[in-house]
Amino acid sequence: MSILRRFRDSISHLDHLLSWILTHSPDKVELVELVRDGTRFARAFASSIETHPLLVYMSALPFTPTNTILYRTFHDPEWYPTVRGGFQYTWSSLQMVLTGHEGSVRSVAISCDGKRIISGSWDQTIRVWDATTGGEVRVIQQTDSVRSVAFSPDGRQIAAGYYHDGTVQVWDVLLGICVSVMRGHDTTVRSLEFSLDGRRIVSGSNDKSVRLWDTMTGTEVLPAIRGHLNEVTSVVFSPDGQTIVSGSVDQTIRVWDATTGAPVLVIHEHSGKNVMESVAFSSEKSIIVSSSGCDIEVWESMSGALLLTLKGHNLHVISVIFSPDGRRIISSSYDCTIRVWDVTTGSQLSELRGHESGIYSICCSPDGRQIISGSYDNTVRIWDIQSNEVLPAERGHNSSVHSIAFTSNGRHIVSAALMDTTVRIWDANIGSEVAPLKGHKGGVTSLACSPDGRRIASGSYDLTVRIWDANTHSEVSSLQVHGSSMRSVAFSPDGDRIAIGSSSGAVQVWDTNTGSALSTLRGHNDGVLSVAFSPDGHRIATGSFDETVIIWDAIAGTALFQLFDGHSHFVDSVTFSSDGSYIISKAANHIIAYDITEPVMLVLFKNDAGSDDHVHETGVQRRTSATCDNHRKLSILDYSVRDHYNNRLAWKDSQAEAIMHCFSYTLAPELWLLIVASLSRSDLAHLSITSSRLLHIVRPILYRAVSLTTGIHDTDPSHTLALLARNKKLAKCVVELSLDRQIPLDVAPRTIHSLINPDTLANLCSLKHVVIRGRIFLTALEQHDFGRVLAGVPLEELTYFAYQSSEKWPSNELGGIRDLKKIVWKTENGDLIGPLWDILSCSRTTIHTLSLPFAEIDESPCIRLWNMHFPHLRSLTLGVWDIEGEVELAEAPDFIDFVLAHDTIEELDMEYGEYDRYALQFDESALTRLGLDSLPHLRSFRGNARSFMIMAQARMKSLTTTLRRLVVGPGGTDDPTYDVRWMFDAILSPVTNSTGRGPVLGGLSALKELDLDLSQWEERERTEIVESIRRCAECCGPSLEVWRGTLPSAVKMDAEELGELFGLFEMLKVIHLRAKIIPEGKYENDEGEGAAYVRVLASRCRALEEVYLEHVFPDPPIVVWEVSRVQISAPGEGLTYSIRRRVAE
Repeated sequence: MSILRRFRDSISHLDHLLSWILTHSPDKVELVELVRDGTRFARAFASSIETHPLLVYMSALPFTPTNTILYRTFHDPEWYPTVRGGFQYTWSSLQMVLTGHEGSVRSVAISCDGKRIISGSWDQTIRVWDATTGGEVRVIQQTDSVRSVAFSPDGRQIAAGYYHDGTVQVWDVLLGICVSVMRGHDTTVRSLEFSLDGRRIVSGSNDKSVRLWDTMTGTEVLPAIRGHLNEVTSVVFSPDGQTIVSGSVDQTIRVWDATTGAPVLVIHEHSGKNVMESVAFSSEKSIIVSSSGCDIEVWESMSGALLLTLKGHNLHVISVIFSPDGRRIISSSYDCTIRVWDVTTGSQLSELRGHESGIYSICCSPDGRQIISGSYDNTVRIWDIQSNEVLPAERGHNSSVHSIAFTSNGRHIVSAALMDTTVRIWDANIGSEVAPLKGHKGGVTSLACSPDGRRIASGSYDLTVRIWDANTHSEVSSLQVHGSSMRSVAFSPDGDRIAIGSSSGAVQVWDTNTGSALSTLRGHNDGVLSVAFSPDGHRIATGSFDETVIIWDAIAGTALFQLFDGHSHFVDSVTFSSDGSYIISKAANHIIAYDITEPVMLVLFKNDAGSDDHVHETGVQRRTSATCDNHRKLSILDYSVRDHYNNRLAWKDSQAEAIMHCFSYTLAPELWLLIVASLSRSDLAHLSITSSRLLHIVRPILYRAVSLTTGIHDTDPSHTLALLARNKKLAKCVVELSLDRQIPLDVAPRTIHSLINPDTLANLCSLKHVVIRGRIFLTALEQHDFGRVLAGVPLEELTYFAYQSSEKWPSNELGGIRDLKKIVWKTENGDLIGPLWDILSCSRTTIHTLSLPFAEIDESPCIRLWNMHFPHLRSLTLGVWDIEGEVELAEAPDFIDFVLAHDTIEELDMEYGEYDRYALQFDESALTRLGLDSLPHLRSFRGNARSFMIMAQARMKSLTTTLRRLVVGPGGTDDPTYDVRWMFDAILSPVTNSTGRGPVLGGLSALKELDLDLSQWEERERTEIVESIRRCAECCGPSLEVWRGTLPSAVKMDAEELGELFGLFEMLKVIHLRAKIIPEGKYENDEGEGAAYVRVLASRCRALEEVYLEHVFPDPPIVVWEVSRVQISAPGEGLTYSIRRRVAE
């Protein structure tokens, strides 16, 4: 059934089977217990089995209670994992966890026949669940967060109250449609309930009123019932429907006549100032129960006398109900527990634990056997109220365990708690406590076991590190550390030294034999959370609150290097690989591996959701290894079981294939998520998966960006559209949608497959980026559906490309799009920019990136754009425009005014075309407006050399302080050679101009990346090319790290000559050459294309790391040579290097 994706059906079948056996063969005790175990097993592990149908024996059976017939019959400890230490003897009270909500569950209810459960959540959904199988039956999408829900007595309707609009809405369960809307409350509807006959609904609100509604007509039966002085938190009908009870923040319980709305009784809160969160009527109408802070109070309904006060919860009680027979009270609290009480004696009968956050709502099944709860942890849970769960006796620490360590032989576990002064040793096989180690005066913060297993070290808030004998359990010595508390401890491999990390940021190294301090390592700016010795004992790695890792010389006590990159949270774990060549560090939601011989980051495992729960550390007995090399080949091997299944996840990097293998199907799915989430978009595009299990795990990540294409090749996107239409969870993962249609002029549009599916569009509720290429709409209806969806999603980026001048934008159907952050609008037809103005107007205050690379445009739209202002604009791309009109742009001031009005711009891209194209450039007229403080935040500029010359003549400060990237090409004059010469003259020479500017710039001192296009020069201008590169070195030689250049294809340059030129750039790391500049036949060898050429460049450029050769060879188009440098051991001999070839994407 699980393989057929119908596992939930088996739960109901088992339930029917159990009922049949109990009716016809109740004497078959073992059979009854086996089927009952099977039913509980199916419910408890439904989610895991659905995800991994073939892994039942590995992922579910080991966690089955050990005292069940199912476990004793099917579990073989020789073949399957075993949970040590008395994990669970019998089935717990928790039967099932229902997941699906993405916000806190604020209200739950169960139908009168006990077959359906409903839950309302902050995520603006109402979900209907099958109470037997836990399967999700229906999701009813709302437009407001749901605060309260209730089932009608016949189970056909749902009433819901909302947070913001104050309405009560009635929904048809089967059809999922709204039947009526009841308006009257001004704000949040906190509570509501149907009368027993289903004809009326009572609701209580934060507007201090109680209202009674007619279910059929949706009108109020009575005027608003008022009397409470503060928010009404809970309302309920009496069993006979004659009275209504309400509780309020004003600390009173009020009883009202349900016919007239007149007050019958007021019960003043006896417990002081606690808020009344919940009230309930007993089935006999004689008792009212209410919550009061951490207590529960039971009242006589006629007189209002206090009968009982129930104490036990540690935090505020949120919800109280009676069991259907009225003999028990059930309560839930912010302390994450559900408690069951005896109404007569007031004694606590049971306590249910399992939620990870406060439990906001509870209800009881009609037969009184189950409790349903909804919590802030986004889950709905089903509990067995009659469970005979037997838990291991309470033992061990009196607070949460903070540190654990295995002894070297793996037989014992040592544990410590922050609020416990005792260190405890446990038997790892049977889970029993071996001995307590007592001596600390404060909570124990850290633990370590010596490699030989003979000693245990513990650090404490009492400023001591105590060393214990692991065999006799006696204290061997105590190291008094002054100044700050211990955060971490670690033994050296020989056990003779111990490193201690403190909250002050210092690391102290002590001799364990003599008890004397050897050295103090200082370098961290905050507390040290983790320390580790290398396998040879020569190095120490430390991780700190300051988000860095430092590698120390353990002998000299000096820092070798500090790793800053990668971590954005405090580093709470560091460890060396078995050979000591790299370290792995963990911080919050990511794990980083560093090669400490260089040092460089090798691989990053990261969970974008940011949850710590997805980062797993393995124990000492779990044989797991991870390796990675510079080709991004990552292998994770798990040898912890005998049966090896080869699940393969692979992606390609051009010719090199990177493969990840998991030879054990027990590898945590969360780790696969971390791996796949760290891949780039290009990696994901080449991802191939041969395991259905891995496909299920990574599919949500793969569908973050969906691209649908049809047109020339007539590809059919209907499969993807159908998948997203029927799988709402998968569709919700889609963040980027790309629609691409290239229709030949001789093909009628209706012969092409549709890219628009209304059901698919309705599910795409998380879209943030939409890309439209070509004429994607075949009908006006498609156009309307698409516009409606885009207007209703949190869209941030919109990209539109027109392939043909005949294509038309979908008119005004997208006029509802607003608050965009990025707009890219590329077309060669000026007629297609009309709808752009409405979108720009609606997003004027939010846009930070604007790209309008038009090819042809009239003058009037230009003027309209120049008159607009975008206060947060950071990136502007305008391209090379061919403007048609009487006034040439070079003579009009509007373009320059537009740019200068946006002093927030960091990236300005005006492109450049042929040298005789003048559109959109700065010319001499711009000098009257450009000044020292123009564009003060400019970090990147792309345009023709003449425009940059004008900026340099204006002495703009940003060119020397903030400009990091410069892309310059021809344009602006009839001679491209003069363009570049004059540009360098403006930067380096005191050019005289009429504006009387300040001193010469003298260089581009902050520039890191330069792209210089000299492709339009001629072969005879070789001398000018060489001189231009020299002038470039004068401008930015000390700072430039990346040089990209396009040279004339006819110009050939020796490696020696080019190496001499690039050697002028002191910090140059990357050279990217675009042209066939290598002389034929001169640099050939067996290493590959251009290897000898690159070796010469590497010998001249001392910082060089990569050389890109683009269009130098016909195939492949781009070859990349990586340069690795190694320090020669002999003093004074400097560096040597090696090169390695790879093909770029």
